[in-house]
Amino acid sequence: MNASLPPALGAVATLAVLVFTAQATTDESFRRTLTVAPGGTLTVEVDFGAIEVTGTAEDEVILEVSRRVRGKSVAAEKAFLADRPIVVEQDGAQVTIRARRSAKTSWGWGGGMKETTGRYLLRIPAKFDVHLNTAGGHLQVANLTGSVRAGTSGGGLKFVRISGPIQGHTSGGGISLTACQGTLQLVTSGGGIDVTGGGGTFQAHTSGGGILVKNFDGPAKVETSGGDLNLENIGGELKGETSGGSVHATLPQLIPGPVRLETSGGGVTVDVPAAAGFDLDAATSGGDCTSERPLTRQTSNLKQSNTLRGAMGDGGPTVTLRSSGGSIRVRSRAATR
Repeated sequence: MNASLPPALGAVATLAVLVFTAQATTDESFRRTLTVAPGGTLTVEVDFGAIEVTGTAEDEVILEVSRRVRGKSVAAEKAFLADRPIVVEQDGAQVTIRARRSAKTSWGWGGGMKETTGRYLLRIPAKFDVHLNTAGGHLQVANLTGSVRAGTSGGGLKFVRISGPIQGHTSGGGISLTACQGTLQLVTSGGGIDVTGGGGTFQAHTSGGGILVKNFDGPAKVETSGGDLNLENIGGELKGETSGGSVHATLPQLIPGPVRLETSGGGVTVDVPAAAGFDLDAATSGGDCTSERPLTRQTSNLKQSNTLRGAMGDGGPTVTLRSSGGSIRVRSRAATR
């Protein structure tokens, strides 16, 4: 059963509205504290505003909101906010926060406002699932153990120290992950993707930027239509594809699985430890293929400058490299992992 919390449940709420008539700007602030057990679910759905969630050792949800709108008149601004009231509901360990417009009384997402900005700051128990959605702001989640689903149409995504599956989608910003563990799935139509540390399984797609993945312990599959791929020390099967940039990969000392790297818009450079064993299958139609390490066994006696096929060292997982727009380089380096 969902219902607004009465004072008896320990909720504390304050609401303040400040109106600056000279510039016709209305600011609103809101605060609420809820007592809640770990292991629950937080759902936040808002028309506009950034959402930032941080896990803590406390058994409570603390919400702080600031919203600002600017329109043609103070009356219009107040009506705009009143049509998007901040509603907080609790059912046991399930907490829902909404600030959505009424379809009957508002026309369009912006409602005729010249400016709509907001920020939802939440501190919640560290063991919690989180579902976030905003049409106009960035999303940030940190220090949680649980499932995270996050979507925005107008900002970036940032995840830090999350242990659990992550599904992130944005139509208008970049995505960054730091030290996250789990099944990680990311999609953006308007920015780059940057991943450092963590592990599990990783899958990402962007139509408008590059992808950087460094020191990830597990398989990874990444695709971009508009940027470079930079992949370093991936501890699992690796697949990378770009239609609009170059590829640079640094492979670990022990290559844990097959590697396939492709580009239609640049070259491919792969750094491999001097003693790593793998089977190389490299071919390009836009340049030549070279290697600082000799093949210990060739699969074909046919010598072509645009192909390299055979074993490196004692052989091992297949490393497939393809390019339609540049050369392929295999470089030797000292082992770092």
